[in-house]
Amino acid sequence: MFEELMSFQEDMLKLGIPGNDCIVCHNGKVIYRYYCGFANKEKTSPLNGHERYQIFSCSKVITCCA
Repeated sequence: MFEELMSFQEDMLKLGIPGNDCIVCHNGKVIYRYYCGFANKEKTSPLNGHERYQIFSCSKVITCCA
């Protein structure tokens, strides 16, 4: 069901983005969660799903999605 999204996330790594994490919720339940790559630009710390993200100026994007 989410194969294309997972493939897109993997392709982002090929573009030089160290890592990414995506969660899709429906009616308050997580229906998709996939993370890949690393938590730092040196690529020494793999993502483990418990990272905290500093999103600063992304409030408009998040508001639009919500």
